[in-house]
Amino acid sequence: MYKINRTTYKTFPNQLFAFGTFDDFLSDDTYLYLRTYGHEGKYAGDPNLTPFENMIQATIKFVDSVLTPEKLTEFKKKMGSSAIILPVHGFKYKGLTDSNYVFETKDTSSNLMTILAAIKIHHFVGNPISFSCRQKETVTRNASSTIHRISSPTVLKADIKKNVEYIAFDDHIYSGSTVANLVGEIIKGCAKCNKIICLATNPIVKVLKLKKETLDAIKKDPLYASIEQEWKKYFGFGYDGLTEVEANLLIENFVKKKINVMSEIKEYKKQKYVPTYDKSLWPKLKETVTYNNLADLGLPNYGIKIINKIKKDGK
Repeated sequence: MYKINRTTYKTFPNQLFAFGTFDDFLSDDTYLYLRTYGHEGKYAGDPNLTPFENMIQATIKFVDSVLTPEKLTEFKKKMGSSAIILPVHGFKYKGLTDSNYVFETKDTSSNLMTILAAIKIHHFVGNPISFSCRQKETVTRNASSTIHRISSPTVLKADIKKNVEYIAFDDHIYSGSTVANLVGEIIKGCAKCNKIICLATNPIVKVLKLKKETLDAIKKDPLYASIEQEWKKYFGFGYDGLTEVEANLLIENFVKKKINVMSEIKEYKKQKYVPTYDKSLWPKLKETVTYNNLADLGLPNYGIKIINKIKKDGK
C-alpha cells in the first residue's frame, strides 16, 4: 500500500464549510440516481444520451441545486475568494480549450461532483481552481464498514505550488480521511490549507480537527501505545494525523473493545470488499469523446469534454 502524507492535528485546518448534509439529499431522486449509478430514484434520463452522458447531466443538475445563490453568498462570506480550490477527483485534466473543461478518464466514478462544483464556485464566487490533485487508485467506500474505511485509504497525488493558500474540497465527508490525505499533500508541498469544504457531511461530523483529549485516549491505552509504530509503518503517519471522526471511530470500534486494529486490517485485506450495488450494472464507457454543456450549471458559454481512454475490449 502507498504511504499516506498527513499533517498533525496541530496544523490541521479549523474551518469546515458544508453546503448541506448527507441526510438533506437522501430524498432527492437525482442524488439517489447518482449514488447508485442509475439504479435507485426516479430521475428521468434522456434517451438521446448515453448512460455516461446521463450521469454527467444528472451531476450538473444536482450540483446546481445544491450551490444556490444563498449558499454561494454564505460561502464567500466565510471562505473568501482568494484561496485556490483543490478538489479530490480521479480524472486527468487536459486544460480549458474553446471554453470546454477537458478531462481524460477510464472510470465512470471519478468525482464529477467536486469537479463541476469547483467550476461553478470559480465562476460565481471567484476562487481560482486547480485540478492537479488525482487519486492514485480507485477505492470503493460508499456504504462501507469502519474497518474497510480504515484499511482502504484514498491515496492522492497533487502538484502543489509553494506558499499558496488552498481550500481542500471533497464531495462528501464521512470520516474526513480523504480530505485529511489531501490536506497532508498540501502541507507536504509547502503550501497553506486553512479551510476544508464539501457538498455534504455525515451527521457524525461535528469537527474534523483532532482534539488533544481524543488523541490521549488512544495513546494512553496500553495496547494502542504498543502498536503505534506498526500503525505508522503501515500507513505512514501516527495517531496524531487522524481526524476527530476517525479517532472516535477507532476508539468506539476497536480501542474500547480491546481489539487490535492492525490484526483486523491484516485479516480484512484477505477478503474482497463487495459494494452494496452491482458494479457490473454501472454505465459502460466506450472509447469516445463525450460533450456536455454547462448551461444547466448556469454557465451557458462553457462545456465539459470527457475523453474516455479505455481499450476496445472495454477493460
